[in-house]
Formats: sequence, structure tokens, C-alpha cells
Amino acid sequence: NDVTMAVSMVTGFYHGICDLNMLLGSNHSRDWYMEQWMAGTLQFGIEPDPVFVILFYGALPRAVILLIFTIILRYISITSHEDAQRIADLTYRKETDLGTHVYNKNKYEEMINDYYPQVDRLAAIFWDVNNLKCVNDKYGHAAGDVLIQTLSSVLYELSTDRRKVYRIGGDEFVMLIENPVEAEIQSMIESVSAALQEKNSQGEMPVSSAVGWAEGCGVDVRKIINEADTKMYENKTRGKECRK
Repeated sequence: NDVTMAVSMVTGFYHGICDLNMLLGSNHSRDWYMEQWMAGTLQFGIEPDPVFVILFYGALPRAVILLIFTIILRYISITSHEDAQRIADLTYRKETDLGTHVYNKNKYEEMINDYYPQVDRLAAIFWDVNNLKCVNDKYGHAAGDVLIQTLSSVLYELSTDRRKVYRIGGDEFVMLIENPVEAEIQSMIESVSAALQEKNSQGEMPVSSAVGWAEGCGVDVRKIINEADTKMYENKTRGKECRK
């Protein structure tokens, strides 16, 4: 910008687009002014070294002003970017369960109060890690955390903007699906089960989960969630009876 400004000012002066022309309302070049001056018809003097004058008194002050504005704008840009990053980080921490990277209960409560009641159709799928207490008692809470993280990683990989996953308890996760398509619920349940079996076959600590689901209108979101939760606990109870 500085170079362009200096070149344009010098070029303009020699080719009739200069400050003097704007002042006098004319469109003459420097040669014309020199001729008039030499003929004695021009009542004011002409600088014999105009390039120096233009650069030093014209371009340089403008360049300094431009530099100051650039520094100010740069500062504002950096500060705004840092503020945006801090806001994004705070928002992420406010809405995300840092141990599993899925949405936390704060985000869950916000969505079921303000967002999901506006959705036409809604499906809820609950998952709960099986035998977590036994694993914690026998191997320690670190081992239990591995089970939780394994299930959450599978659910996270299957989540989308339309399928959001929330951790609402220690080992309880719910996926809320907006306007589910035909057979999508069963497909999700089977996909999670298959992914857990694959991880178990890779030598990781075996993990299984109880599951329950329900579907209905978004305005009945709490009823749908409660129904899915109830079915999940029924599934968990049947699993314990089978093991007995």
C-alpha cells in the first residue's frame, strides 16, 4: 500500500492527477505548470525537486498514518480472535463432558427444555454399562472408566448433527435422534453392539451395555426419554436374571 501510494502520487503529479489540480480545479500536468512559471504567468513558485517533496511531505506522513491504523487493526484482530477462542473454549467446556467428549448433562437439560420440543419426531436411545460396580470393586475405578470411555467412543463415532449423544449419569448415555428414518433406531442399536463386540475381540476390557429406546413427538420429549430409560432398566434386569 505504501509503495502504491508513493508511485500514484508521483505519477499523478506528472500526468495531471495531483493535489494542485484538485485545488485549482484544473487537469494540467507538471510540464504545463513549468511552462507557465517560466513564462512568468504563474504567480507562485514550482518546487524544482518535486519527487522528494511528494515522497517526504506527502507519501511519508500518509504511510505513517497507514502504519498506525494497521497496528491498531492488527491489535483489534488479534484481540478479537483470542476472545473468540476463549469463548469457544468456555462454550466447549460448558457443554461437553471432558472425560468422554460427548455432550454433558448441562447441554442435555438445555436441549430438552428449549430445542427438542420444537422437533417434529424424536427418538431416544438409552445405554447403560453393565457390571460397572463389579468392575470398580474388583479392578478399581480406572478400569471402570475404561468401560465408560469405550462405550462413549463408540457412541461419539455414530453421532451427527441430527444424532446427538449426551452423558447424563456416571455410565448412562442417551442418543436423541431428530426425525428418525425407518429402521434407524434398530440400526443404531445394532451398530453400537457390533462396535463393542469388535473392541472386545481386540483384547480390550470386555464391555457390554443395557439398552432401551422410545419414539414420539418432540413436544413429548420428557415422556419419550422416561420410556426409553424404563425399557433400558428392564433390559438390564433381564440380563442379570439370565446370568443368575
